[in-house]
Amino acid sequence: MKKVFTILALLLICALQTVTATNVSGVIAVNTTWTLANSPYIVTSFITVNNGVTLTVQDNVVVKFNDAQYMLVYGVLTATNATFTSNNASPTPGIWSFIQTGGAVVTDIGSVIMSGCQVSYASSFNVYRGKASLTNTDLLNFNSNGVDVQANCRFKMTGGSINTSSSIAAASGYGIGGYSKSMDTISGVTIQHFQYGLYMRLNSVFDLTNTIITSCNWPIYYQASADLTLHGVNTLTGNTNSLVNLAFTSMTDTIVLPTISLPYYLPNTLSIQHGAWMTLQTGNTIKMGASTYLYVSGRLDAIGSTFTSSNAIPAPGDWGYIQVGSGTVADSGRVTMNSCQIQYAQQFQVINGKASFTNSSLQNFYYYGAQIFSLGTFNMTGGSISTTSAWATANGECILANPNAHSTLSGVTLQNFFYGIYLNSNAAVDITNVTITTCKWPIW
Repeated sequence: MKKVFTILALLLICALQTVTATNVSGVIAVNTTWTLANSPYIVTSFITVNNGVTLTVQDNVVVKFNDAQYMLVYGVLTATNATFTSNNASPTPGIWSFIQTGGAVVTDIGSVIMSGCQVSYASSFNVYRGKASLTNTDLLNFNSNGVDVQANCRFKMTGGSINTSSSIAAASGYGIGGYSKSMDTISGVTIQHFQYGLYMRLNSVFDLTNTIITSCNWPIYYQASADLTLHGVNTLTGNTNSLVNLAFTSMTDTIVLPTISLPYYLPNTLSIQHGAWMTLQTGNTIKMGASTYLYVSGRLDAIGSTFTSSNAIPAPGDWGYIQVGSGTVADSGRVTMNSCQIQYAQQFQVINGKASFTNSSLQNFYYYGAQIFSLGTFNMTGGSISTTSAWATANGECILANPNAHSTLSGVTLQNFFYGIYLNSNAAVDITNVTITTCKWPIW
């Protein structure tokens, strides 16, 4: 009899829970509060929070979305210690769609504020127009991307995590992706199991503090030139590629690559166009992909940085070269390096413009050291140009000054080339306290 009573009591509790579930759908046109007493809320069809309206979700409320349903926030959604999840008995990543701030209409500017919440089994979290602020909130098991931040939107996340078990997200998704002029401020967050931890599009702005990105294919991916600022200790270990991918091939604006714990990787040839400016902060390394080139018709500045091969066992000529300027007179480039190293390239060349090196070294080039053309100027103070290339030792010039080229060398060591300095007609090379050694011909 006691067992029968217990079973009946449990059935009654289940029945009461079923009764107290609240179905919701459609437009929320006045300020509304979803209370614990009426929880869980079942989103049976998509929800729209109108402009000027606030939806408040109280502590411990559970909001369950039927398959493929979503919430559009044109007003304000504020939630504390709430759960947003699937209503499916066997949920899978992406089984419901998304929570989205804003819409296509200019006036539909939404705001989402969450603290201590959990959002799970959605396709993504979208900041389409407006802003979102998440504190100690977890975004779990999304199917495509974690957070999509559209142009001119604001996204702030402090604490919490973005994590997924989706094979689709692992193959092609990103934890956080920003579009042009989006402002993405991330602090104390853990991002994992996506193809890209951060995916940065043209002119997106990311501010990263004490954040962990792990178990991703690429921890940080520049789809175009973007703005990244780092604070505190950011941990970028445990990813498939221990590199920051500079995946773009042309830039027309300004980019500063901050000092970071991983090497940057340039998989393709990059052109810094006239008027563009790339700056490498102190202590960075750029690993160049096979047969890649860096063309500088704008400006490139670096301090204490290294340009080198991406091969595990590097060799002279693994990648192309850095070229200053082009045959077009207007494309006059400028390269300034202080305490830098360039390694395992084919050569360095100045077509049109100026290259200035201070206390830097050009090492293990395959063909030449520095080749200067008629519209080019190459200045080097301190440092060295040397190689282990058999071709360069048998044939190459350490300084190859073509007709009408200009170069000034001071306190530099040149070694292991066939020619130390090779002068063509009307070339001008000014040398002060220069050492030329282990060359076949010191000056030709």
